[in-house]
Amino acid sequence: MTRLRTQLAGVAFLGVLVLLGWLAVAIYDKDFDDAELVTLRADRVGNQLAPTAEVKVKGVPFGEVRAVRSTRAGAEIDLALDPAKIGLLPGNVSARLLPKTVFGERYVNLVLPDSPQGRLQAGDVITQDRSANAIELERVLGDLLPLLRAVQPQKLNSSLGAISQALDNRGKPLGDSFVQLKDLLAQLNPLMPQFKADVRTLQNRGQKVIISVGGQNGTISVNDSNSANNFANSIKSLIANYGFDGVDIDLENGINATYMGQALRSIHNGGGKVITMAPQTIDMQSTAGGYFQLALNIKDILTIVNMQYYNSGSMNGCNGNVYAQGTVDFLTALACIQLQGGLRADQVGLGLPASPQAAGGGYQAPANTVSALNCLARGTSCGSFKPPATYPSIRGAMTWSINWDASQGYAFANTVSAGLAGLP
Repeated sequence: MTRLRTQLAGVAFLGVLVLLGWLAVAIYDKDFDDAELVTLRADRVGNQLAPTAEVKVKGVPFGEVRAVRSTRAGAEIDLALDPAKIGLLPGNVSARLLPKTVFGERYVNLVLPDSPQGRLQAGDVITQDRSANAIELERVLGDLLPLLRAVQPQKLNSSLGAISQALDNRGKPLGDSFVQLKDLLAQLNPLMPQFKADVRTLQNRGQKVIISVGGQNGTISVNDSNSANNFANSIKSLIANYGFDGVDIDLENGINATYMGQALRSIHNGGGKVITMAPQTIDMQSTAGGYFQLALNIKDILTIVNMQYYNSGSMNGCNGNVYAQGTVDFLTALACIQLQGGLRADQVGLGLPASPQAAGGGYQAPANTVSALNCLARGTSCGSFKPPATYPSIRGAMTWSINWDASQGYAFANTVSAGLAGLP
């Protein structure tokens, strides 16, 4: 009898354990919760929407996700809504699946329609919001997710911390800067019609007006087809708006010959017929350099390369000898590299500073530019270096800049233009 009691007690104990286990699961699954179930049909949910995810309306919790099932058409999501709140929702409510944060899991956001119809009831089916705004928001978040996954959290934290420190106690100065920018734009906008008229005036004189991109501190990356298209479209828009004849590439922090070439061809085909470049001397020392490759790749549409024969120190000439900046030999021996490297003579220009203040080094009198042009075109007025051939069709010269030249009484423009007129 004692043994039987013991066995019965053991069975009862096991039954209690099973009951407690079932009860725990039921409580976890919220089987005892008083909730109204509706179904949301969505195109897809991704892997960030899980059971127990929140259901909200304008930020207010209305329930939670109970289950997510895959279907041939996408997914079905069971929503458990608060019985006290379901009656507040119209029957034509829709839903969006949004992340709590850019890094976080998703939740269901119920969207109230502009024209409510009926009342939502248990067992109803809700559809996903497919309005234009919802689709655009989903696309933006979808495109953002791969970027965020690639971001290293520790580096992002460091960057955000640095930004926080940089902006600390600078709200007023930053605000003042925006106000000043607004005032500046307000002053510039009325001048735009006159600016466009000035461009047309110069063109009516037979002069070309182009937009220059880059400079010493101008960093623009064109490293794939997408950035090439974006760059080209931006330049074409400026050309169409202001009537420019083309573009000058003056990027001094590296260049991708393939994709910049793609962009320049698009600009040329879109109306920018004048394509010029202003590389540094180091960029044109060898045909293996990115700038030189770019020039050769677009030789059929390239107008001229106005290399900067200054701010470089001594450089190698085409004969392998080293020449100091500020001399005729520097101009002729370095131009020879481009001429021997494959550019036509009419595509080679000599770029010089208009005054000693216009550059950190390399200034020389405008008469030297004329001597260098005569040396290259005729073989006369050379220094110690004499090119192995003459290039009668050379015609190019550029100065930085017209402002500096104006301060010198236009010495460069007057002297060099007269020299160009006397070439063969």
